[in-house]
Amino acid sequence: MNKATKLFSNEWISVFKSDKGFTYCQRKSIDSIAALLFRKNGENLEFLIHYQPLPEIKEKKYWDESYACPITGSIEEKQSPIDCCINEVKEEAGFYINESNIKQMVKNIATTQMNEKVFNFLVDVSGLNENEPTTDGSIFEKVAYNKWVSRQELENILENQFTLSSLHTLYLLFIKKNHVKI
Repeated sequence: MNKATKLFSNEWISVFKSDKGFTYCQRKSIDSIAALLFRKNGENLEFLIHYQPLPEIKEKKYWDESYACPITGSIEEKQSPIDCCINEVKEEAGFYINESNIKQMVKNIATTQMNEKVFNFLVDVSGLNENEPTTDGSIFEKVAYNKWVSRQELENILENQFTLSSLHTLYLLFIKKNHVKI
């Protein structure tokens, strides 16, 4: 790893420049998780979409306009990705899960402009009780909401709406893991 010079820092993010001249951002909690929850409902499969405020892109029309995401969260210092997943699923979706509910995990790099790794989890919540999400109390999570959708609805969302890229990654992983015909 090359040495980097810190160019800017605040409570949430730092900007660095590597000795080779590459500039990148680093979040306070560097890495994160994304979790796509699914369940069998009779003969049908359903996927949980977590709608949260859209980042500040030019197409955004109002401050709390939401977009489709999996459950997400920052991995805290000394916390494992699996423990973070379990906590975030409880906090944002209201499900009490354990490692046996996690069916697959893959990791990827969030963007070319950051050093964040995203740990993507497929989580089966079939047969589990759905409780009220506890949230972290932030305004960001207070305006977020969840919606169960069918496979066809999810594919339509992926094709026609802004989404967090991890939602695409997780759906492709689900298709591969379950040998689903496209």
